[in-house]
Amino acid sequence: MPKLTRWNLGPREQVLDVHAVVDIAVSRSKVWSLIKPAESAVLLDPNTVRAFHVPGTPVGIGEMQGFISRRDGREHVSIIEVLDEVSGEYAVTRNMGGDDDAYRMSYFLASTPTGTRLEIRVTFTVTAEQMEYTNGYIVAHRRYAENFAQRAKLIAESRWHGSP
Repeated sequence: MPKLTRWNLGPREQVLDVHAVVDIAVSRSKVWSLIKPAESAVLLDPNTVRAFHVPGTPVGIGEMQGFISRRDGREHVSIIEVLDEVSGEYAVTRNMGGDDDAYRMSYFLASTPTGTRLEIRVTFTVTAEQMEYTNGYIVAHRRYAENFAQRAKLIAESRWHGSP
């Protein structure tokens, strides 16, 4: 499992982790084949309308994935980079060009007697200016991780056989 880096950002800024864990009654390879391809984001995130592997980037560490999402009636474009990965076990990603240098989405898979345990971890910064809203940020990031994990469980345990 990768070591998560912590940043010393200042006396009133902090980097936080929230996570969600779900047990899924299918193999690790099936869960991985659902959560790893960019194209699956349209199934896992209701705001994502298109997702793709960025041509010219490798698969795995260094891979970039592009996403077009719709929030509040507006399109948003984002690119993530895979910072660390062991295929079928974990991946750690970062947003390219984001405002939060510490922001990471991490996906961890572990075999269980009944299938796979999926952990989604979100790492983010709360700046001094945002400190009074910390609980709101924690709730929002945790809700996103929980929703992602539950959607992954629902899809993986359904008759889904790959590709969105």
